[in-house]
Amino acid sequence: RHGLEAPASSEQEINAAFDNIQHAIIGRGAGASEQIMTKALGITVGAQNDFLDFLLAGGLLLGICYLVLLAWMASSPVHILRDSTQSLHARSFAVLALGAVIAFVVMSMLNGIATYQSSVAMGLLVGLTRGVMTTPGETFLDTEPMTPAQVEPRS
Repeated sequence: RHGLEAPASSEQEINAAFDNIQHAIIGRGAGASEQIMTKALGITVGAQNDFLDFLLAGGLLLGICYLVLLAWMASSPVHILRDSTQSLHARSFAVLALGAVIAFVVMSMLNGIATYQSSVAMGLLVGLTRGVMTTPGETFLDTEPMTPAQVEPRS
């Protein structure tokens, strides 16, 4: 042995530390939560929490992306509620849409919902809400077009 070589135990520790850092950043891959639960408890069950599942599978990168997605989903109804040019009907719709986003987040954290068919309906609702957000006074909710006097200038 040369004096510059690290002992085998130290090399293993360095490799283990590198693996832990790598798994924290990019995750352990699809099905990681099931694998961890099987090793820990001896039963095959997932995380039952989308954020934890995404964090284990895709690391911090996927976990942060999922949180950004949830914030983006909530941003459209919040924007409609703050926009004075939106009609009362549009604002009422925004309250319902925000409630749906909150329900989605709760289900995501308590049971896991993001990878199920029901998330397709949530995607459609978010798309509809974004459409309402961009066309104040001219949405499917506005039965009568707003007159110029009713429309306040955007700030």
